[in-house]
Amino acid sequence: MVVVQAISNAFKGQANRIMLHLGSNASVDIIEMKLKDEFGNIASRAIILSHLFLAEQKEAESIVEWGLRLEEIILQVR
Repeated sequence: MVVVQAISNAFKGQANRIMLHLGSNASVDIIEMKLKDEFGNIASRAIILSHLFLAEQKEAESIVEWGLRLEEIILQVR
C-alpha cells in the first residue's frame, strides 16, 4: 500500500486522475496495465538511449531547439 501511495503521489495531470479512479487498493500490476492502456508501451532505457545516440540536428532546427530536444530525450532515461 505504501508503494501504491508513493506511485500515486508521483503522478501529475492525466496520470494522477487515472490513479484517483483506480483507488488506493489497486496493485502495482493493475496500475501498470492501466497506464500502458492509456499511454502506450513504455520504451526501455536502451531504446531511449539509442534515440539519443542516433539523434541528428534537423535541417530547419536551430542549435538551441536541437539541444532542447536532446535534453527531453535524456530526461526520459532518468
